[in-house]
Amino acid sequence: MDYSFRYHLDRIVLYSIVVMVTFVICFPMIWMFLSSIKPWNEIFSTPPRIFPKRITFEHYWELLGTDFPRFFLNSIIVATATTMVVILLGTLGGYSITRFRYPGRDLIANSILLLYMFPAILLAIPILIMMVKVNLTNTYTGLTLAYTTFALPYALWLLAAFFETIPIELEQAAMVDGATRMRAFFTVVLPVAIPGIIATAIFTFLLAWNEYLFALILNTSRKMKTLSVGVGTFQEVTAIDWGLMMTAGVGMTIPVLILFIFLQRWLIPGFGAGAVKG
Repeated sequence: MDYSFRYHLDRIVLYSIVVMVTFVICFPMIWMFLSSIKPWNEIFSTPPRIFPKRITFEHYWELLGTDFPRFFLNSIIVATATTMVVILLGTLGGYSITRFRYPGRDLIANSILLLYMFPAILLAIPILIMMVKVNLTNTYTGLTLAYTTFALPYALWLLAAFFETIPIELEQAAMVDGATRMRAFFTVVLPVAIPGIIATAIFTFLLAWNEYLFALILNTSRKMKTLSVGVGTFQEVTAIDWGLMMTAGVGMTIPVLILFIFLQRWLIPGFGAGAVKG
């Protein structure tokens, strides 16, 4: 068999498998979107129809008339604030672990992920008690601090591993040329670490965006609920408005989708570059 023909045949088979697997993975999201633009009677049609006979946006207009915009704003504020705090502390902490020597450094580095050994439910009550005592329930600050306790250890571990791949000789060369440690960090190390920081930011944002337990127990006021909790209030005792639920699901997915679309250009080359030590 001709080598060129076999090469192209292998690529066609490989791409076909990738397309099929991707379709299977994305089908629930496709079905969710198509259901959000179906009239009520078509959502439960028998046999089920993938594509609607008539496209309608009545569910979207209905969603805007609920508390969904408020839930959406709450999630944006909390997820963004958590990401900013975690990236700031994680970047400085990860850099210090890989560049400085001080008492307890190895202990901190080796016990970073210890928190993840415990289920979140075990820490829910202690965190709730602390938040109540300092009057941080039903506030953005309280929920942001709670999310930070879970996101920061992993972010610290991930960023420390990324900083280790950056040759220390780059900083030393900058300091030999007269730069201070701080200036070398901002002008030499930080630009190289951007892919790792972006990857960590995405992880943190998704964690805060999708978290349910702490959003449920810390923010009991309806106006302070996040999307993960607030969307559940659309369910009634005897029925579920699936058109509204599917539309809310689309609304929850869009920000994450936009985030990946805009940041993937830094992520894809960054993962390969971060693994090379020069």
